[in-house]
Amino acid sequence: MEKNKTGKYFKYAIGEIILVVVGILIALQINNWNENRIKDIKETKILNTLLKDLKQAQLTSKTTIDVENVHIKSYELILGDKTNHEQFLKHPKVDSIFHEVIFNLSSQVPVIYAYTDLKNAGETNLISNEIIRNSLTLLEISIIDLNKQIDDRLDVQQINIDNFAIEEINFVRTLKALKNSYNINYGPENDYNKLLQNQKFLNAIAVKLSLTDDALINRISLLKEIKELGKLIEKELKE
Repeated sequence: MEKNKTGKYFKYAIGEIILVVVGILIALQINNWNENRIKDIKETKILNTLLKDLKQAQLTSKTTIDVENVHIKSYELILGDKTNHEQFLKHPKVDSIFHEVIFNLSSQVPVIYAYTDLKNAGETNLISNEIIRNSLTLLEISIIDLNKQIDDRLDVQQINIDNFAIEEINFVRTLKALKNSYNINYGPENDYNKLLQNQKFLNAIAVKLSLTDDALINRISLLKEIKELGKLIEKELKE
């Protein structure tokens, strides 16, 4: 101070402060960069797992759609004209066909396990793409709706169809349709022609056909959602 060097010391002190601040800022920037890098790695892993589940869901949906179409064909055979009825009655595996008509229900619904786990952990925000997050939410709603529809169809099945298996036919006979070979007395053959004249039975099958057709429409729509979401995730991973 005696040599009037106060200004020089202040400049030196300010320079030191600036260096410290710059160092802190650089450290924070590096820390943020590292955190973002870790977050990106985790998000990529999540998206890859989701994509894997979606591909499996596609396979499940396609298989179930094919099965539903086969079921519809069997209902059409029962509800068809005289020619269809004759074809059904003369079939060497008529018991097998009837058994399938009575009990063929496709209850399988796709499940996206990765999204369920992510949601339960409260980590859906790790997916940075808002469109993907919203699409996952909508897909979950569609799956829940399909599940309810399948459950409702099963209830109708139990109310309208199962009674015929117990009261109107020799159901033991239809067990021959199964792959297992039982050591039992299968009893007399069924008069399916008489059953095909029963309007209540035909109505029950018609209801089953209608519900199956509705389920098929929703399965096809759900498959479309799954495919579109898969494409979004693939695009996000490439970027």
